[in-house]
Amino acid sequence: MCQLRVLVQAPAQRDRVVQLLIERLQQRGITLDQSTLGRLTDGVSRAAGKGSRDSVVFVDGTAYVVSVSNNTVITAVGSEHMREHVFTNIDSAVIA
Repeated sequence: MCQLRVLVQAPAQRDRVVQLLIERLQQRGITLDQSTLGRLTDGVSRAAGKGSRDSVVFVDGTAYVVSVSNNTVITAVGSEHMREHVFTNIDSAVIA
């Protein structure tokens, strides 16, 4: 099973990206507990197994946009905001 992480060249940039993602999740009221993280990780593994590079993984009504090749969560959108978003540059979708 792969481990999701944020990969950026410089540690300071990585820490900033992680902080922005955490802030975005909190603003949107999205919690990422161990169970959800496990299902998300499984979804990313399944997408990787099919050769996906960028995917949207749906877990319990939340869409996680993921760079599969980097095992990186880009953003997350709760069901109440999905009508406002368009997901681009995605080559797969996984329901986990």
